[in-house]
Amino acid sequence: MTSAGEPPRTFRAHGLALGLLLFCGACRVPGPPPEGRGREWLSVFAASVDRRGSDADQVDDSAAFALEGGYDVLATTRVRAGFEIGVSWSRHDVPVTTGTDENPKLSVARYQLGGRAGLDLTPLNAVLYVNGGIYVRNENSNDEPDFEQNGRGNYLGGGLDFWYDSTGRMGPFVRAYDFADSDLTEVMVGLAATFSL
Repeated sequence: MTSAGEPPRTFRAHGLALGLLLFCGACRVPGPPPEGRGREWLSVFAASVDRRGSDADQVDDSAAFALEGGYDVLATTRVRAGFEIGVSWSRHDVPVTTGTDENPKLSVARYQLGGRAGLDLTPLNAVLYVNGGIYVRNENSNDEPDFEQNGRGNYLGGGLDFWYDSTGRMGPFVRAYDFADSDLTEVMVGLAATFSL
């Protein structure tokens, strides 16, 4: 059992695994990055959001959109690792409880900071990656403020991107957001497009 201010053990264990991956990649894989693929990257994604936990019982699932970017501190021919920062947004239907709006909405913004490590799968012309970190959650409902949950938490995810030209790639991903202040969790499954700058 963890306290409200302490991250769950599973997220700490995944953070340790990500750290080991970064360390092993730095030690084992030499060489420069592929031609035309810079260290900076920008990503956009669209996903479905599945809200779980008793705190999400009356909030509908929705679609989410995001803008993210990062810098690869480690960039070799096979392994890349660095930090990422981004924001995602979704808008959910909630039931009428105290307000007067017949169709109230809940807007959710997630501001995140973390790390990302990727492995170049040359035979598939693809990149397999994992990411994770911390995030701050901001919810707003003008008509039904009782549904708002602001706070912080952790996120963990991964994906598989396929290169379609020298600087752009696209593919599926999955990501889980764990809210530290309640039993609320969100799982996003979607499609991301990433561009090396």
